[in-house]
Amino acid sequence: MPPVIKTENKYGLDWVLLNNRWYCVQNYSPTKLSDDTDIPIVTDGTIWIGLTTPARCVYNNSSDSEFIEKYGYLYNRYAVDEGLKMPCADCAVPSRAEWESLRDWLIASGFNWDGTTSGIKIGKSMASSGGEWDSSATAGHVGNNQQSNNSSGLTRLPAGWRNGNTGNFSLIGSHGFWWTNDGDRLRLRSASEQLDFFTDDLPQFGWSICISAIAPVVTYNSNGGSVVDDEVTFIGELATQPTAPTKAGYKFAGWYKEDTFVNEWDFDTDTVTADTTLYAKWDLPAEKTQLSLNFHTGLKIS
Repeated sequence: MPPVIKTENKYGLDWVLLNNRWYCVQNYSPTKLSDDTDIPIVTDGTIWIGLTTPARCVYNNSSDSEFIEKYGYLYNRYAVDEGLKMPCADCAVPSRAEWESLRDWLIASGFNWDGTTSGIKIGKSMASSGGEWDSSATAGHVGNNQQSNNSSGLTRLPAGWRNGNTGNFSLIGSHGFWWTNDGDRLRLRSASEQLDFFTDDLPQFGWSICISAIAPVVTYNSNGGSVVDDEVTFIGELATQPTAPTKAGYKFAGWYKEDTFVNEWDFDTDTVTADTTLYAKWDLPAEKTQLSLNFHTGLKIS
């Protein structure tokens, strides 16, 4: 199982790096669409099931701010299809294909609860570990031994649903549901070890939202100098200037965008737009340059 890399309070959210992408740890709860229009809160169940426009709600229409902060809003599919306001340019609601890719990566990476790399037993690794799930006596279930949950860091919560046929709320504590960007949903259950996928749901169902973002890597090629660790960041962010590498007999002269050393990377202004390799430039120290010049010109060294 690979180490879990996390970053806190980026765009006001916490993130975990999995399968070469960032995933938001919290249920994402925007109040606006991508065009900055408000997403209305709809409390009445009869109105909810008749909607054909974006809407959100709180489970059981709770007004408890701590509950809302923890579990987030539930959204109909019209809100997802219309486009939710995102915290960064490349942030998005994952597609079903992306979730399936993450599922397969988690299995292959040893996140099944029993350590195997076959079968879908990753529910516990994705689920929160704070006792939010209904208890189960069956080993491997999300609700069993919850302190051992969340090895992936995803911290999925059982926020329940709003039924698209009745407008009623149910299943908090036992189920968590999340929309995909192509109209499907994924599900975790307290009484299961699996991650499930479903399709063809009514758009009036109310599910939670998770978002992900591209995780570009800045690779530092030290050109024979001391090793500099890669950096994983976000699109549009500044790279963190590392400690200068060292190389015996040479003076470090900066990080460059090309191995031909034409354009130096400016850590104060240059932003990361994709996977990036920076190249260390090395100069001979001044005294060695002078010695080399004297050697080639035949000048006497006193």
